[in-house]
Amino acid sequence: MTSKNEKSKNKKQLILETALELFAENGYHATSISMIAKVAEISKSLMYNYFDSKEILLNEVILTGMKEFMQILDTNKDGFLTEDEFESFLNSAVLLIKNNRNYWKLFYSLMMQSSVMEISMETVIKFTQQYFITLTDYYKRHNSENPEAEAMLLTTTLDGVAIAYVNNPDFFPIDEMIKLIYEKFK
Repeated sequence: MTSKNEKSKNKKQLILETALELFAENGYHATSISMIAKVAEISKSLMYNYFDSKEILLNEVILTGMKEFMQILDTNKDGFLTEDEFESFLNSAVLLIKNNRNYWKLFYSLMMQSSVMEISMETVIKFTQQYFITLTDYYKRHNSENPEAEAMLLTTTLDGVAIAYVNNPDFFPIDEMIKLIYEKFK
């Protein structure tokens, strides 16, 4: 038998997944709390038991994806990225993008809407700071002349690959691109 806590967790997860799908498909502004509740087949008042506002819901969707992304960066959490971990990170990033296309579609569309991105900017900055610190340290240990620029170039390249894949997954060779990125950035 499912406990009350498990049911609550399942409802919250359902809301998050439904919001992600609708935000990615329709955009943040065009998606209402009523629409999310209807698609999730729950009452609007129950939605507000879990999330006080659409902004808080969006922030939680973004936070969930950022946590998942950070889990693949330094898998043993020692703050030290080895070359094997670097390669694993790139391969895992591809899987994450493929398996969570709606999330990345939403994320990149929000990046282009500064008024909406402001809602989750604090969350994104918190996670990207650790990401840059880890990558910069990796390039410092590999005697890069400009480790910060290397980390930024890698990030920008990965963003470009992700955007191209999210927009056209059937025709964009993401696996081949990641192999090239690994060879150029390792």
